[in-house]
Amino acid sequence: MLLMIYYPTFQIAMTDILYCKQNEIIDCQKINQSISLSLQYLIKSCKKNGQFTYRINVNPNHQPKLKYNMLRHAGVLYALSQHYQSDHFNKKLSSIIRRSAIFLNQFIKKVDGNSDILALWSDPIVTKSKKPLQAKLGGSGLSLVALCQSKQIFPDLCTNERLKKLGNFIIFMQKSDGSFYSKYIPSDKGKSDKWQSLYYPGEAILGLLALYQHDGNRKWLQAAIDSFLFYSNPENKVSNPEPNHWMIISLARLFSLPDFNPDELLNHRLMNYAIDICKSILELHIQHDLNQKLNGSFSIDGRLTPTSTMLEGLISSLFFLPSRETDLHKKIKSAVHSGILLILNNQIKVGKYSGGIQRGIGQLHQSHPKYSQKFNRRVSEIRIDYVQHALNALFLYSNVFCQK
Repeated sequence: MLLMIYYPTFQIAMTDILYCKQNEIIDCQKINQSISLSLQYLIKSCKKNGQFTYRINVNPNHQPKLKYNMLRHAGVLYALSQHYQSDHFNKKLSSIIRRSAIFLNQFIKKVDGNSDILALWSDPIVTKSKKPLQAKLGGSGLSLVALCQSKQIFPDLCTNERLKKLGNFIIFMQKSDGSFYSKYIPSDKGKSDKWQSLYYPGEAILGLLALYQHDGNRKWLQAAIDSFLFYSNPENKVSNPEPNHWMIISLARLFSLPDFNPDELLNHRLMNYAIDICKSILELHIQHDLNQKLNGSFSIDGRLTPTSTMLEGLISSLFFLPSRETDLHKKIKSAVHSGILLILNNQIKVGKYSGGIQRGIGQLHQSHPKYSQKFNRRVSEIRIDYVQHALNALFLYSNVFCQK
């Protein structure tokens, strides 16, 4: 799908904008500089108790409410642990990883008094939310990924038994058909399907695969495969799969396992599923915006995190998509280059918030279909997950296109 944007869109002043020809690899030095800036932003955002400054607004006239999201805390820890080995801020970064892991561990607790099941809890006292105490499937999934990785840096951070009990929660939340409940809410009869997340299943699968890599217990791998079988079943979808980057990231990890040897039928099904997701992501890609500010975006309102997350999925697919899919590879690489340029051009490079990624590239004109006063008020907001997803996309790009 080719998106053409004709209406007045953004009010923004941009300087030092980077350009490159279609499919041309971006200067890897600039990629590495941006990675370092975003890492430094997250390092500076970590408080002494391990909690992050969740969000700020660059515009002093619009201060956000004091809220916190434990799932996104786990996501940041996952990203920082992933970047640890290749980053030159190792000394500072290792301290941040330890502190934020200790903070996360405080909220990993029993489920209904069952000592064999642990979950990451979103406590209203910490989150400042009006929602009841609850455990999100995706939060426990990302906690597993983050703790398995950070445990490689600090073996004493978390016991193997504790990781196993987190895995038990994911299996506890899995239905017989391989799908999942999204939340566990004690005040609402426990497992809840009143709201379903697009992304939690992929995060949960990634957690199971990380745990399998950690302890080798095949029950985690089988649970992950059972889930893939459900979500890749054509009978469970109305049309193409939705653009779900977490599923692609999880599939990349599955296919990277040295002992995963699927039969031809399973391999065909999972590959087709991945191809369908990639195509659904590419349908969102904006290539020919008349005012050019949206080129490379995956969101017509200019929000940057949807672009970062879609890039994470697309770049991850390059690790396992069959080479025979030459046309798809070409389209993915073209979209990736333009999307990364958009992230680079909108990262804050200097000043107090250097390395930060704002919610959007600029305010929307009143004629824009997505316009609202709330959107324009929040467009200059920086949140830790905005930075985390951009960081992951840049890091993946570096791994694929900048490594000799």
